[in-house]
Amino acid sequence: MQGQIRVSAGEIFGAISELARRHVGVCALAAGFMTVLQVILDLVLGEGEGVAFGTFIAGIVNFFVTYRVTEQILRSEGLMTVWSRSYGAMFGANILTTLGVGLGFVLLFVPGLYLLARWSMVSPIIVAEGVTASQALSRSWEATRSSVWSIAVVYLAYVLFFVMLLGGIGVASAATGAEGQGVASSLVINGAGSLLGIAGILIAVAVYRSLAAGGAQYEDVFA
Repeated sequence: MQGQIRVSAGEIFGAISELARRHVGVCALAAGFMTVLQVILDLVLGEGEGVAFGTFIAGIVNFFVTYRVTEQILRSEGLMTVWSRSYGAMFGANILTTLGVGLGFVLLFVPGLYLLARWSMVSPIIVAEGVTASQALSRSWEATRSSVWSIAVVYLAYVLFFVMLLGGIGVASAATGAEGQGVASSLVINGAGSLLGIAGILIAVAVYRSLAAGGAQYEDVFA
């Protein structure tokens, strides 16, 4: 059964590293594009109400960029089974998983991490197989059953790195004061955020490749 496939945290980290090397071009292009876009939005829209509008625009663009990067990696890895795109399903799934995982992190950290791991395959499933949001949630939940804590360890490292990165940026910004709140500061902050977004895509695809229905045929790739 799909849910009986097991993968260790070490194997997932290895798969992430391999995917990053294989697809460094598309990852760098996407991260660079999102960084430049958000810097431009910061400079053009400034503060106040413009910030909210800029965040909205960046969020929409990031949604499509994330979808296309996920699609490109999956296709290059030979994991795509459909050619149509399911933007609606992806949007719905993003809302459901964000609400669920967010609530889990607010109430207690561990439930949020657990949900993040159980739904880690949702995006690749939708992109690769063209299923509905509910089907992707169900498939991911079942497929990750035997490897949930291994995946959770990977996401824990991801979250901790994210927190430390934000903390480091905050300290650096405070140290430089107003002089550091220009283009360079915006590049660093938005660049870090874009790279973390790409890392999230790589984690999801690595888990999907390891635990998808056809995962057995790829099990020796990252050995």
